[in-house]
Amino acid sequence: MRAQLENDPSTSLNGRTMPSSQLGFKCPKCGSEGLKVVGSPKPNDMVTCGECGTNTRYAVVQASAIKASKEANAKALRDAFKKTRF
Repeated sequence: MRAQLENDPSTSLNGRTMPSSQLGFKCPKCGSEGLKVVGSPKPNDMVTCGECGTNTRYAVVQASAIKASKEANAKALRDAFKKTRF
């Protein structure tokens, strides 16, 4: 299960609406994507893992998701350029 924003089934990203199921926020303890996020969280707000019950600050989860996204994008670009032999 992916991070779920209560009362907000989607998240805005650069003016585009993206389903929250594509965000990939993970629990820092167990790696589960079943985090419970209430409303529009601020960096110091707490989020709870639905699997192990760990509470952590939203900023920690957000930073981890951003890092994972950057790594995935970098890999996708490397793979794309390998195919073009550029």
